[in-house]
Amino acid sequence: MKLKLISNSSSQTRNIGEKIGKVLNKGDVLGLTGNLGAGKTTMIQGIARGLGVDSKQYVRSPSFVLAHQYEGKFPVYHMDLYRLNTKEIADLDCEEYLFGEGVCIIEWIEKMHKIPAREWLHINLDFLPAENARKITIEAKGKYGKLLKSFADNI
Repeated sequence: MKLKLISNSSSQTRNIGEKIGKVLNKGDVLGLTGNLGAGKTTMIQGIARGLGVDSKQYVRSPSFVLAHQYEGKFPVYHMDLYRLNTKEIADLDCEEYLFGEGVCIIEWIEKMHKIPAREWLHINLDFLPAENARKITIEAKGKYGKLLKSFADNI
């Protein structure tokens, strides 16, 4: 299942993310794709808010530390693969994040040639001609069809 949305501002992108976060559960895996500056981290800020991460915990891209963990109703693991090559990604020990007790969100997931989790939610952000406008495509992989339908019914 695929859902396509238009966001006209970073605030709208954050709000869409928050609605996604509210329907997530322990063990869920999300992968985000899109060019630099497309709004992946902005989307994740909203997802974290929807998962109950305190607004005092500033959600930022973990480009240089590879992963950040935030506490909400359960742990939120935020990974960024942007600066890694294929071998470095293959050498990562990320099972704790992917199959742990929290939600795992991976920016630049397309850099993983083999995604360990068979079921995940793919969110792609594309620039649109209007300033700050983005096309957001959300695609369900496996069990996430139900979750995406639930989300679509409530937006």
